[in-house]
Amino acid sequence: MERVSTDYSNKMNTTVNTVTGPIDINGLGFISPHEHVLYAARDNCEEAVLEELKDYRHFGGNTIMEMSTPEICPADRKDERISVLKDLSLKSGVNIVYGAGFYKDQGSGYITQKTFDELHCLKVFPGDLMMSRLNEPIGR
Repeated sequence: MERVSTDYSNKMNTTVNTVTGPIDINGLGFISPHEHVLYAARDNCEEAVLEELKDYRHFGGNTIMEMSTPEICPADRKDERISVLKDLSLKSGVNIVYGAGFYKDQGSGYITQKTFDELHCLKVFPGDLMMSRLNEPIGR
């Protein structure tokens, strides 16, 4: 299988925020764009998830996009979710980018007041798909 080049040196030099801090886009490598690590790690299954991440890294994976929203994978605090992801990232060697967003539950709006408050949103922007801006980006 032919690998697609991930050399973006001819483009604008930029970084991506991961749960362990910002990295240059050239360090992203092979990306799995939609994973649910937190959902898989629930019920104290973090060791099994860590082994899967190590396998992903061993077979050429570099980065995953974590998409478990607070509605899908509740935790008492946002910091607890970040702590779990950061620990898994450091132990596995896999970059983890934590997505910002919401999950549309049956019968609710696109974002609940609880989620809005939990994400520490500053303001709702009319017409904005995400409906909010984070005042403290994850990984900084």
